[in-house]
Amino acid sequence: MPRDSPQLTPTLFHQDWWLDIATHGRYQHVEAKRDGRVVGRLPFVVTRRYGHSVSVMPPLTHFLGPAIDEGTGGANARFLQRMTITHELLAQLPRIALFKQKLHRGLTDTLPFQMAGYQAAVQFTHEIAPQPEAKVWQGLRDKTRNMVRKARRTMVCETLNDPELFTRLYMANLEAKNAPSAIDLQTSQRLIAESLARKCGQIYIARQHDGAIIAAIFCAWDQTAAYYLLSTRTSNSGNCANTFLLWEAIRDATAQGLIFDFDGVGSSGAVLFFAGFGAVIQPRYIVSRSGKFAQILQDMRWMLGYEKSTFY
Repeated sequence: MPRDSPQLTPTLFHQDWWLDIATHGRYQHVEAKRDGRVVGRLPFVVTRRYGHSVSVMPPLTHFLGPAIDEGTGGANARFLQRMTITHELLAQLPRIALFKQKLHRGLTDTLPFQMAGYQAAVQFTHEIAPQPEAKVWQGLRDKTRNMVRKARRTMVCETLNDPELFTRLYMANLEAKNAPSAIDLQTSQRLIAESLARKCGQIYIARQHDGAIIAAIFCAWDQTAAYYLLSTRTSNSGNCANTFLLWEAIRDATAQGLIFDFDGVGSSGAVLFFAGFGAVIQPRYIVSRSGKFAQILQDMRWMLGYEKSTFY
């Protein structure tokens, strides 16, 4: 089966070009075949931490996990095929100190991982299903609708085809807050540029009537969903600007028949903010397997406060 088939590239993040940029060409994959045809594929990247080999999520790659063609039989037959293929993929992974991935929405259980000795956890994201704009608007909380109305009186939403300008805005807003960047901005700029070139991404900006840009977000999409990936705003922009931009991105996604995925729950404030758009909570599973050293290291990082309870 071609690698660009929906079954073997279930998300934007499984695309070779995305992984190539996000990992600087270092990603690998294992495959399962039937009669010479690829029916399963699991991408991953191995890096070194504290002298040990580990495989965790690449930068700006929010979901991975096995991509599986489970066939067209009955539900039980497809379940067994999915189990078998996943088992074959996991058996091919290299022996490393830590393996950890966040699974895409198409993987609704972790049984094959648990049977192979992996631990499973669940975190959550918010989603808005594709539906008529009027229904999406009706689903917003009154406060959120009022913020969009207020924003429309003082600013306009525009699309931007300049990844470098987005990066400069992002850097300037971080510098104004004297805050470090949590992402590799050079890598993010390359991902934005390639997404724009492939017409699977969009930068939205909020511009005041005096011409100043006070907020910007970046969303990218695949055949199923649009993902809210990056955002930046000036210290005096208020909450209306981001709310306005998100509303415009949601409108575009649902008009294309795509789910809008807010891409994680990072804090209690984010929960309330995303819920204001009428979004529905959905689970995302995380699987991991680690040796004793990696487990000790994880426990130490947690006790020292380095591991934050975010989905990103």
